Amino acid sequence: MNILTKFVHSVPRQTLFQGDIMAKDVIQMHGQDVVVREDTAKAFRGINWAIVSVAGFILITAVLFLVFFLGSAKDGSVEGPGQIQDSRGSGN
Repeated sequence: MNILTKFVHSVPRQTLFQGDIMAKDVIQMHGQDVVVREDTAKAFRGINWAIVSVAGFILITAVLFLVFFLGSAKDGSVEGPGQIQDSRGSGN
C-alpha cells in the first residue's frame, strides 16, 4: 500500500468528498443570504464594485459636462476651441 492509498482509506468517505476543504462566505442575492465558496464571493463583490465604479465615473463625467456646458451657455457664446482662439487674437 502506498501513502496515498493509506490516506484515502484512513479518512472517512463522508469528509473526503463533502467539499468542506474550501472556505465558505455569505453573500446576499435577491434579498436572501446564500452560502458560497470564498473565491465565488470575492468575484461577486468584485463585479459589484466594478459596476458601481463605472456608474460613478459616468455620473461624475456627466456632472462635469453639464457644469462646463451650462457655464459656457450662460454668457451666450457657445464657441468651439478654434473660435475662442481666434477671438483672443492669438491665431495665425
